[in-house]
Amino acid sequence: MFDGARVRQFVASLIAVLVGSVPLAAMMIYGRSHIPQGAVEARSLYREAQKLFSQGDTQAARTTCQQAIQLHGQSSDALILMGSIKGSQGDLQGSILDLQRALQIHPNHAKAHQRLARVQQLLGNHQEAIVHYRQALPGSGNQADLHNGLGQALAAQELDKQAAQHLEKAIGLNPGLGDAHYYLGNILQKLGRPEESLAHWQQAVELQPKWVAPLLALSKAYAASGQFQDAIQAGEQALQLAKASGNHGLVQTIQHRLDQHRQKTADEPTTPQL
Repeated sequence: MFDGARVRQFVASLIAVLVGSVPLAAMMIYGRSHIPQGAVEARSLYREAQKLFSQGDTQAARTTCQQAIQLHGQSSDALILMGSIKGSQGDLQGSILDLQRALQIHPNHAKAHQRLARVQQLLGNHQEAIVHYRQALPGSGNQADLHNGLGQALAAQELDKQAAQHLEKAIGLNPGLGDAHYYLGNILQKLGRPEESLAHWQQAVELQPKWVAPLLALSKAYAASGQFQDAIQAGEQALQLAKASGNHGLVQTIQHRLDQHRQKTADEPTTPQL
């Protein structure tokens, strides 16, 4: 016997997975009268919290998002947003709890998996990050960032060949990912492909000129190949950035390397002019 109510409930559950919102799915299937109590106001608060977060007012966004969750605790969108807000404030454990709650509501929510993967990565839990990046990939439209994050997590686990594959995919989808170029350069150097690694580090510097790491990698690579003038130039750029950041330990390390490079150039025999 045809049970219209059960069919509508099943379709609503499918739509909820797709749109990431139980109240929105309910409205699409049943009409406004079947939306859970408080869900409409919660949705409005959620949108306001989104706006505040995008404007950089994280504390107001957190307060507003919390009000939305209190009104309607089954909103995976609000829980994911709260996880993002807490993560931006450095509350990584709180972020994990909210993202896990969102996944309890929608286990296949790509955005929740991606955000949770990133937080776990920041905490150094790379294996956990890999699991969530892989779960996010099938349903996400942001493939470049996912392959980039997954590649970096795999690299941290020294799964270099797999990492290189995902970083190459990320760059193929978005050549402007400076960090993907940098980490791929590191892996290719380990895999014995120095010319390719040098090209990726150069690209990383071009894309993110205020990032010290690729400049140091370039300087070291140039020195290893005997190109000490190029090594000194890249090192000087890194030194200025380190000074600007106030990282005195890094300043001393770079200065020491520069002194070594300059000594090497001083030791090189000069060609007499005719």
